[in-house]
Amino acid sequence: MAEEPEDRADDAPAEDRPYAPGELVTAIEPLTPDIIEPVEIERDEEDEEDEEELDEDALEEATDATPLAGPLVSPPLPRVPRRTYIAVAVSRRNRQSAVFAAPPVPVQPAPDPPGPPVVTYTETSIEIEWTAPETALLPVQRAVAADRAEGDNLVEEVAAEVEEVAEDAAEPAAAADEPEAVEPTEPAEAADPTEPEAEAADASETPAPPVLESTTLLPLQTPTRYDVYDVSPPAATETESEAEEGGEPDAGDGGTPRPLNDQPLAATSHAGVEATLGVERCFLVRTVDTVDPLDSMPLRSVPSETACVLLTDIFPPAAPTGLVAVAGAGAISLTWTANGEADLAGYLVLRGRNPEAELEALTPEPIAVTNYQDTEVEAGLDYVYAIQAVDRADPPNVSAASEQVVEQAP
Repeated sequence: MAEEPEDRADDAPAEDRPYAPGELVTAIEPLTPDIIEPVEIERDEEDEEDEEELDEDALEEATDATPLAGPLVSPPLPRVPRRTYIAVAVSRRNRQSAVFAAPPVPVQPAPDPPGPPVVTYTETSIEIEWTAPETALLPVQRAVAADRAEGDNLVEEVAAEVEEVAEDAAEPAAAADEPEAVEPTEPAEAADPTEPEAEAADASETPAPPVLESTTLLPLQTPTRYDVYDVSPPAATETESEAEEGGEPDAGDGGTPRPLNDQPLAATSHAGVEATLGVERCFLVRTVDTVDPLDSMPLRSVPSETACVLLTDIFPPAAPTGLVAVAGAGAISLTWTANGEADLAGYLVLRGRNPEAELEALTPEPIAVTNYQDTEVEAGLDYVYAIQAVDRADPPNVSAASEQVVEQAP
Protein backbone atom coordinates (compact mmCIF):
# COMPACT_ATOMS: atom_id res chain seq x y z
CA MET A 1 0.00 0.00 0.00
CA ALA A 2 1.41 3.34 -0.99
CA GLU A 3 2.28 5.73 1.79
CA GLU A 4 0.67 9.16 1.87
CA PRO A 5 3.03 12.09 1.50
CA GLU A 6 3.99 13.80 4.71
CA ASP A 7 3.24 17.31 3.45
CA ARG A 8 -0.25 18.01 2.15
CA ALA A 9 -1.51 21.18 0.53
CA ASP A 10 -4.38 21.45 3.01
CA ASP A 11 -1.94 21.38 5.94
CA ALA A 12 0.36 24.02 4.47
CA PRO A 13 0.30 27.57 5.84
CA ALA A 14 -2.24 29.87 4.22
CA GLU A 15 0.47 32.04 2.65
CA ASP A 16 2.19 28.99 1.07
CA ARG A 17 -0.63 26.84 -0.22
CA PRO A 18 -2.31 27.58 -3.58
CA TYR A 19 -5.81 29.04 -3.56
CA ALA A 20 -8.67 27.43 -5.41
CA PRO A 21 -10.48 29.45 -8.10
CA GLY A 22 -13.18 31.60 -6.51
CA GLU A 23 -11.83 31.13 -2.98
CA LEU A 24 -12.06 34.17 -0.73
CA VAL A 25 -8.65 35.57 0.24
CA THR A 26 -8.32 37.74 3.34
CA ALA A 27 -5.24 39.81 4.13
CA ILE A 28 -4.93 41.61 7.47
CA GLU A 29 -2.36 44.35 8.10
CA PRO A 30 -1.94 45.54 11.71
CA LEU A 31 -1.64 49.33 11.72
CA THR A 32 1.16 50.48 14.01
CA PRO A 33 2.19 54.11 14.63
CA ASP A 34 5.21 53.64 12.38
CA ILE A 35 3.10 52.36 9.50
CA ILE A 36 0.50 55.13 9.52
CA GLU A 37 3.06 57.93 9.84
CA PRO A 38 3.13 59.95 6.59
CA VAL A 39 6.27 59.58 4.49
CA GLU A 40 7.80 61.70 1.75
CA ILE A 41 8.91 60.06 -1.46
CA GLU A 42 12.55 60.74 -2.23
CA ARG A 43 13.20 62.59 -5.46
CA ASP A 44 16.18 62.55 -7.77
CA GLU A 45 18.35 65.63 -8.15
CA GLU A 46 17.39 65.90 -11.82
CA ASP A 47 13.69 66.02 -10.92
CA GLU A 48 14.34 68.77 -8.37
CA GLU A 49 16.25 70.85 -10.95
CA ASP A 50 13.41 70.46 -13.45
CA GLU A 51 10.89 71.59 -10.85
CA GLU A 52 12.98 74.66 -10.00
CA GLU A 53 13.08 75.64 -13.69
CA LEU A 54 9.33 75.20 -13.96
CA ASP A 55 8.80 77.35 -10.87
CA GLU A 56 10.96 80.14 -12.32
CA ASP A 57 9.06 80.06 -15.62
CA ALA A 58 5.73 80.14 -13.80
CA LEU A 59 6.88 83.11 -11.70
CA GLU A 60 7.83 85.09 -14.82
CA GLU A 61 4.46 84.38 -16.44
CA ALA A 62 2.61 85.40 -13.27
CA THR A 63 4.56 88.68 -13.10
CA ASP A 64 3.60 89.62 -16.66
CA ALA A 65 -0.03 88.53 -16.31
CA THR A 66 -2.87 90.81 -15.30
CA PRO A 67 -4.05 90.78 -11.64
CA LEU A 68 -6.34 87.95 -10.68
CA ALA A 69 -10.05 88.63 -10.76
CA GLY A 70 -12.27 87.17 -8.07
CA PRO A 71 -13.77 85.19 -6.69
CA LEU A 72 -10.68 83.72 -5.08
CA VAL A 73 -10.78 80.15 -3.84
CA SER A 74 -9.40 79.24 -0.44
CA PRO A 75 -6.44 76.84 -0.20
CA PRO A 76 -7.26 73.17 -0.61
CA LEU A 77 -8.50 71.28 2.41
CA PRO A 78 -6.07 68.88 4.08
CA ARG A 79 -6.38 65.37 2.73
CA VAL A 80 -7.21 62.41 4.92
CA PRO A 81 -4.38 59.90 5.47
CA ARG A 82 -5.06 56.73 3.53
CA ARG A 83 -3.63 53.36 2.65
CA THR A 84 -3.80 51.97 -0.88
CA TYR A 85 -3.50 48.26 -1.62
CA ILE A 86 -3.09 46.32 -4.85
CA ALA A 87 -3.43 42.61 -5.57
CA VAL A 88 -1.65 40.57 -8.22
CA ALA A 89 -2.42 36.93 -8.99
CA VAL A 90 0.62 34.72 -9.57
CA SER A 91 0.35 31.34 -11.29
CA ARG A 92 2.43 28.28 -10.52
CA ARG A 93 4.61 29.21 -13.47
CA ASN A 94 5.25 32.59 -11.85
CA ARG A 95 3.11 34.45 -14.37
CA GLN A 96 1.48 37.58 -13.00
CA SER A 97 -1.96 38.91 -13.75
CA ALA A 98 -2.97 42.50 -14.24
CA VAL A 99 -2.88 44.67 -11.13
CA PHE A 100 -6.13 45.01 -9.21
CA ALA A 101 -6.26 48.21 -7.17
CA ALA A 102 -8.65 48.27 -4.23
CA PRO A 103 -10.28 51.57 -3.20
CA PRO A 104 -8.13 53.63 -0.80
CA VAL A 105 -8.74 53.00 2.89
CA PRO A 106 -8.86 56.09 5.16
CA VAL A 107 -6.63 55.77 8.22
CA GLN A 108 -8.54 57.47 11.01
CA PRO A 109 -11.01 56.45 13.75
CA ALA A 110 -14.25 55.02 12.42
CA PRO A 111 -17.57 56.75 13.25
CA ASP A 112 -19.75 55.51 16.06
CA PRO A 113 -22.35 52.86 15.13
CA PRO A 114 -26.06 53.72 15.20
CA GLY A 115 -28.46 52.49 17.83
CA PRO A 116 -30.01 49.01 17.73
CA PRO A 117 -32.46 48.59 14.84
CA VAL A 118 -36.18 48.29 15.52
CA VAL A 119 -37.95 45.98 13.07
CA THR A 120 -41.66 46.26 12.30
CA TYR A 121 -43.55 44.41 9.60
CA THR A 122 -46.83 43.90 7.81
CA GLU A 123 -48.03 40.95 5.77
CA THR A 124 -45.97 42.05 2.78
CA SER A 125 -43.15 44.38 3.86
CA ILE A 126 -40.59 45.07 6.58
CA GLU A 127 -39.43 48.44 7.93
CA ILE A 128 -36.19 48.98 9.87
CA GLU A 129 -35.67 52.06 12.07
CA TRP A 130 -32.71 53.12 14.22
CA THR A 131 -31.37 56.10 16.14
CA ALA A 132 -28.48 58.20 14.90
CA PRO A 133 -25.29 58.20 17.00
CA GLU A 134 -24.56 61.28 19.10
CA THR A 135 -21.56 62.00 16.90
CA ALA A 136 -23.57 62.00 13.66
CA LEU A 137 -22.57 64.76 11.25
CA LEU A 138 -25.22 67.32 10.34
CA PRO A 139 -25.42 69.54 7.24
CA VAL A 140 -23.83 72.97 7.58
CA GLN A 141 -26.65 74.74 5.77
CA ARG A 142 -30.35 74.18 6.28
CA ALA A 143 -31.98 72.56 3.28
CA VAL A 144 -34.86 74.34 1.56
CA ALA A 145 -38.11 72.40 1.70
CA ALA A 146 -39.35 71.10 -1.63
CA ASP A 147 -42.68 72.93 -1.34
CA ARG A 148 -40.82 76.22 -0.83
CA ALA A 149 -38.17 75.78 -3.45
CA GLU A 150 -40.31 77.50 -6.07
CA GLY A 151 -42.70 80.42 -5.87
CA ASP A 152 -41.45 81.82 -2.52
CA ASN A 153 -39.03 84.72 -2.18
CA LEU A 154 -36.72 83.36 0.51
CA VAL A 155 -34.43 86.41 0.28
CA GLU A 156 -37.25 88.76 1.31
CA GLU A 157 -38.29 86.41 4.12
CA VAL A 158 -34.77 86.31 5.55
CA ALA A 159 -34.43 90.09 5.25
CA ALA A 160 -37.72 90.57 7.11
CA GLU A 161 -36.57 88.27 9.89
CA VAL A 162 -33.28 90.19 10.24
CA GLU A 163 -35.12 93.52 10.39
CA GLU A 164 -37.53 92.19 13.02
CA VAL A 165 -34.67 90.96 15.20
CA ALA A 166 -32.95 94.34 14.92
CA GLU A 167 -36.13 96.16 16.00
CA ASP A 168 -36.59 93.86 19.01
CA ALA A 169 -33.00 94.52 20.07
CA ALA A 170 -33.48 98.29 19.79
CA GLU A 171 -36.66 98.45 21.92
CA PRO A 172 -34.99 97.76 25.33
CA ALA A 173 -32.33 100.39 24.62
CA ALA A 174 -34.97 103.01 23.84
CA ALA A 175 -36.94 102.16 26.99
CA ALA A 176 -33.84 102.58 29.17
CA ASP A 177 -33.35 106.22 28.11
CA GLU A 178 -35.21 108.84 30.17
CA PRO A 179 -38.07 110.55 28.34
CA GLU A 180 -37.29 114.08 27.21
CA ALA A 181 -39.61 116.99 28.00
CA VAL A 182 -41.95 117.67 25.14
CA GLU A 183 -43.72 120.98 24.67
CA PRO A 184 -47.50 120.73 24.34
CA THR A 185 -48.72 121.06 20.80
CA GLU A 186 -52.03 121.51 19.15
CA PRO A 187 -54.04 118.26 18.92
CA ALA A 188 -53.74 116.69 15.54
CA GLU A 189 -56.74 116.56 13.33
CA ALA A 190 -58.49 113.22 13.10
CA ALA A 191 -57.50 111.34 9.99
CA ASP A 192 -60.11 110.64 7.40
CA PRO A 193 -60.91 106.87 7.65
CA THR A 194 -61.63 106.77 3.94
CA GLU A 195 -58.06 107.77 3.07
CA PRO A 196 -55.22 105.22 3.36
CA GLU A 197 -52.74 105.86 6.15
CA ALA A 198 -49.49 107.37 4.98
CA GLU A 199 -47.43 105.29 7.39
CA ALA A 200 -48.87 102.03 6.10
CA ALA A 201 -48.18 103.11 2.54
CA ASP A 202 -44.60 104.05 3.40
CA ALA A 203 -44.03 100.75 5.21
CA SER A 204 -45.28 98.70 2.29
CA GLU A 205 -43.05 100.60 -0.14
CA THR A 206 -39.90 100.26 1.99
CA PRO A 207 -37.52 97.97 0.08
CA ALA A 208 -35.98 95.02 1.88
CA PRO A 209 -32.28 95.32 2.68
CA PRO A 210 -30.01 93.61 0.16
CA VAL A 211 -28.91 90.06 0.90
CA LEU A 212 -25.85 88.60 -0.77
CA GLU A 213 -26.43 85.39 -2.66
CA SER A 214 -23.92 82.61 -2.05
CA THR A 215 -23.02 79.43 -3.87
CA THR A 216 -21.34 76.53 -2.12
CA LEU A 217 -18.31 75.52 -4.19
CA LEU A 218 -17.37 72.61 -1.93
CA PRO A 219 -19.52 71.16 0.86
CA LEU A 220 -17.64 71.56 4.12
CA GLN A 221 -19.36 68.62 5.74
CA THR A 222 -21.40 65.78 4.27
CA PRO A 223 -24.15 64.59 6.64
CA THR A 224 -23.90 61.14 8.15
CA ARG A 225 -25.60 58.39 6.17
CA TYR A 226 -26.35 54.72 6.81
CA ASP A 227 -26.19 51.26 5.24
CA VAL A 228 -28.67 48.51 6.17
CA TYR A 229 -27.69 44.83 5.95
CA ASP A 230 -29.81 41.69 5.93
CA VAL A 231 -28.02 39.10 8.07
CA SER A 232 -30.89 36.63 8.27
CA PRO A 233 -30.27 32.87 8.38
CA PRO A 234 -29.78 31.37 4.90
CA ALA A 235 -33.23 29.75 4.91
CA ALA A 236 -34.84 33.18 5.10
CA THR A 237 -33.05 34.60 2.05
CA GLU A 238 -33.12 31.77 -0.46
CA THR A 239 -36.10 33.10 -2.42
CA GLU A 240 -35.59 34.88 -5.72
CA SER A 241 -37.16 38.06 -4.39
CA GLU A 242 -34.68 38.25 -1.53
CA ALA A 243 -31.79 37.60 -3.88
CA GLU A 244 -32.93 40.53 -6.03
CA GLU A 245 -33.01 42.76 -2.95
CA GLY A 246 -29.29 42.29 -2.48
CA GLY A 247 -29.15 40.95 1.07
CA GLU A 248 -25.92 40.11 2.83
CA PRO A 249 -24.81 36.57 1.92
CA ASP A 250 -23.64 34.08 4.50
CA ALA A 251 -19.97 34.43 5.46
CA GLY A 252 -19.30 30.82 4.53
CA ASP A 253 -20.38 31.43 0.94
CA GLY A 254 -17.34 33.61 0.28
CA GLY A 255 -19.49 36.48 -1.01
CA THR A 256 -18.89 40.15 -0.35
CA PRO A 257 -21.62 41.61 1.88
CA ARG A 258 -23.54 44.47 0.35
CA PRO A 259 -26.29 46.59 1.88
CA LEU A 260 -29.97 46.44 1.02
CA ASN A 261 -29.89 50.08 -0.11
CA ASP A 262 -28.22 51.00 -3.40
CA GLN A 263 -26.88 54.27 -1.98
CA PRO A 264 -26.24 55.24 1.68
CA LEU A 265 -29.41 56.49 3.33
CA ALA A 266 -29.82 59.99 4.75
CA ALA A 267 -32.87 58.95 6.80
CA THR A 268 -32.79 56.74 9.90
CA SER A 269 -35.22 54.21 8.46
CA HIS A 270 -35.49 51.81 5.54
CA ALA A 271 -38.75 50.33 4.24
CA GLY A 272 -39.86 48.17 1.35
CA VAL A 273 -38.07 44.94 2.28
CA GLU A 274 -40.23 42.00 1.22
CA ALA A 275 -41.66 39.97 4.11
CA THR A 276 -42.24 36.23 4.19
CA LEU A 277 -44.33 35.21 7.18
CA GLY A 278 -43.11 32.31 9.26
CA VAL A 279 -39.35 32.95 8.91
CA GLU A 280 -36.85 34.80 11.08
CA ARG A 281 -35.25 37.97 9.70
CA CYS A 282 -32.21 39.76 11.14
CA PHE A 283 -30.85 43.21 10.30
CA LEU A 284 -27.99 45.49 11.31
CA VAL A 285 -26.96 49.04 10.38
CA ARG A 286 -23.62 50.78 9.86
CA THR A 287 -22.83 54.48 9.94
CA VAL A 288 -21.27 55.96 6.78
CA ASP A 289 -19.30 59.22 7.06
CA THR A 290 -17.63 61.02 4.18
CA VAL A 291 -14.15 61.78 5.54
CA ASP A 292 -12.72 63.43 2.42
CA PRO A 293 -15.10 65.81 0.59
CA LEU A 294 -12.82 66.08 -2.43
CA ASP A 295 -13.23 62.47 -3.53
CA SER A 296 -16.21 61.47 -1.32
CA MET A 297 -14.20 58.82 0.50
CA PRO A 298 -16.58 56.84 2.76
CA LEU A 299 -15.67 55.49 6.19
CA ARG A 300 -18.03 52.96 7.78
CA SER A 301 -18.53 52.15 11.43
CA VAL A 302 -18.57 48.76 13.03
CA PRO A 303 -21.99 47.07 12.75
CA SER A 304 -24.74 47.99 15.16
CA GLU A 305 -26.41 45.40 17.31
CA THR A 306 -28.29 42.81 15.29
CA ALA A 307 -32.08 42.88 15.57
CA CYS A 308 -33.92 39.64 14.79
CA VAL A 309 -37.66 39.11 14.60
CA LEU A 310 -39.77 36.09 13.74
CA LEU A 311 -42.35 37.20 11.19
CA THR A 312 -45.38 35.67 12.85
CA ASP A 313 -48.70 35.68 11.05
CA ILE A 314 -50.85 37.86 13.31
CA PHE A 315 -52.90 39.38 10.50
CA PRO A 316 -56.55 38.24 10.26
CA PRO A 317 -58.38 38.04 6.95
CA ALA A 318 -60.73 40.78 5.86
CA ALA A 319 -64.32 40.62 7.04
CA PRO A 320 -66.55 38.83 4.50
CA THR A 321 -68.91 40.95 2.44
CA GLY A 322 -72.11 40.50 0.43
CA LEU A 323 -74.02 38.41 3.02
CA VAL A 324 -77.59 37.66 1.89
CA ALA A 325 -80.25 35.64 3.81
CA VAL A 326 -83.27 34.09 2.04
CA ALA A 327 -86.10 32.29 3.89
CA GLY A 328 -87.40 29.05 2.39
CA ALA A 329 -89.43 26.01 3.37
CA GLY A 330 -88.32 25.24 6.94
CA ALA A 331 -84.89 26.83 6.48
CA ILE A 332 -82.96 30.06 5.91
CA SER A 333 -80.28 30.01 3.19
CA LEU A 334 -77.16 32.21 3.38
CA THR A 335 -74.70 33.25 0.65
CA TRP A 336 -71.75 35.68 0.69
CA THR A 337 -68.79 36.85 -1.39
CA ALA A 338 -65.59 34.81 -1.23
CA ASN A 339 -62.46 36.30 0.35
CA GLY A 340 -59.25 36.56 -1.67
CA GLU A 341 -56.56 35.71 0.92
CA ALA A 342 -54.12 33.02 -0.17
CA ASP A 343 -53.97 31.43 3.30
CA LEU A 344 -57.75 31.37 3.84
CA ALA A 345 -58.97 28.26 5.69
CA GLY A 346 -62.72 28.89 5.57
CA TYR A 347 -65.65 30.66 7.21
CA LEU A 348 -67.57 30.58 10.47
CA VAL A 349 -71.35 31.14 10.41
CA LEU A 350 -72.71 33.09 13.39
CA ARG A 351 -76.38 33.27 14.45
CA GLY A 352 -78.47 35.01 17.09
CA ARG A 353 -82.09 34.38 18.16
CA ASN A 354 -82.92 38.11 18.00
CA PRO A 355 -81.13 41.34 17.08
CA GLU A 356 -80.11 41.97 20.71
CA ALA A 357 -78.81 38.45 21.41
CA GLU A 358 -75.14 37.47 21.31
CA LEU A 359 -74.17 35.65 18.13
CA GLU A 360 -72.98 32.05 18.43
CA ALA A 361 -71.15 29.88 15.88
CA LEU A 362 -73.36 27.46 13.94
CA THR A 363 -70.26 25.83 12.40
CA PRO A 364 -67.71 24.57 14.97
CA GLU A 365 -65.08 24.28 12.23
CA PRO A 366 -64.51 26.61 9.26
CA ILE A 367 -66.36 25.66 6.08
CA ALA A 368 -64.72 26.14 2.69
CA VAL A 369 -67.86 27.06 0.72
CA THR A 370 -69.57 30.47 0.57
CA ASN A 371 -73.11 29.28 1.32
CA TYR A 372 -74.92 27.73 4.27
CA GLN A 373 -78.46 26.50 4.98
CA ASP A 374 -79.82 26.86 8.53
CA THR A 375 -82.51 24.20 9.04
CA GLU A 376 -82.79 24.54 12.83
CA VAL A 377 -85.22 27.46 12.83
CA GLU A 378 -88.65 28.04 14.36
CA ALA A 379 -91.39 29.55 12.27
CA GLY A 380 -92.19 33.18 12.99
CA LEU A 381 -88.92 33.99 14.78
CA ASP A 382 -86.34 36.52 13.59
CA TYR A 383 -82.76 35.32 13.24
CA VAL A 384 -79.59 37.41 12.94
CA TYR A 385 -76.62 36.11 10.90
CA ALA A 386 -72.98 37.16 10.35
CA ILE A 387 -69.89 35.52 8.79
CA GLN A 388 -66.24 35.44 9.92
CA ALA A 389 -63.20 34.41 7.84
CA VAL A 390 -60.42 32.21 9.29
CA ASP A 391 -56.86 31.71 7.97
CA ARG A 392 -54.40 28.79 8.26
CA ALA A 393 -52.04 30.40 10.79
CA ASP A 394 -51.16 28.57 14.02
CA PRO A 395 -53.07 29.70 16.01
CA PRO A 396 -55.57 30.78 13.34
CA ASN A 397 -56.50 34.42 12.89
CA VAL A 398 -60.21 35.23 12.82
CA SER A 399 -61.56 38.25 10.97
CA ALA A 400 -64.08 40.73 12.23
CA ALA A 401 -67.71 39.77 11.70
CA SER A 402 -69.43 40.77 8.48
CA GLU A 403 -72.41 43.06 8.41
CA GLN A 404 -75.40 41.41 10.08
CA VAL A 405 -78.57 40.43 8.25
CA VAL A 406 -81.95 39.67 9.83
CA GLU A 407 -84.40 37.17 8.37
CA GLN A 408 -87.68 35.69 9.70
CA ALA A 409 -88.22 31.96 9.52
CA PRO A 410 -91.32 31.00 7.49
